Amino acid sequence: VLADGTYATETVYTSTAATARLEQVRAAAKPPLRALILGGDYFTATVLASTLTKLVLRFQELHSDAQAFNQLRAEAILIMTSIIRVGQSKFVSVPIDEDSQERIMNCIESLAQLQDSKPVHEMFL
Repeated sequence: VLADGTYATETVYTSTAATARLEQVRAAAKPPLRALILGGDYFTATVLASTLTKLVLRFQELHSDAQAFNQLRAEAILIMTSIIRVGQSKFVSVPIDEDSQERIMNCIESLAQLQDSKPVHEMFL
């Protein structure tokens, strides 16, 4: 009803084909690893966390550049915490299980506390 008392009509056009196409583009734009994690494949996420930890520890063994090591370690920890946060968010089809979360947290703790790195090196390498 308009201000002058007359009736008005409004037409709304929806295109399910365009919406479906947009969803396909969104799904195709995800990198494969991200698609697996968002799909609930947390075994792959734990393998990624373990691999990142091994790469950082191997870098520490082979290079003496402390700044590059700290930067690499911080980036690896950021990736792992992001995986846990995504697993707890509403964007995933299946929430992260406790075992996978614990394994990723162990990798984070191992990288965060490298003062006594001998046991950590033995455990991961």
